[in-house]
Amino acid sequence: MSLSEIQTVNIDRIQVNPTKVEASETATFDVEDVHQLPPIKVEPHGQNFYIVNGHHRYRTALKQGKTTMRVVVVNPDDD
Repeated sequence: MSLSEIQTVNIDRIQVNPTKVEASETATFDVEDVHQLPPIKVEPHGQNFYIVNGHHRYRTALKQGKTTMRVVVVNPDDD
């Protein structure tokens, strides 16, 4: 698995992978700005991305009305 550098992407391109979401992942962070948090990890899915790690931060960004989010793209096929 390889990681890209931190990128900022449009939040509309980030999707929750329904096969990887756990019921416990419904909390949000109580922070003033989600960009204070580490970037989420995503994997490519067509022109969009599935969240690998960072569901809570993603939901916080949505709750705050953010239009972009910092991500690190994970390429699972690269070993």
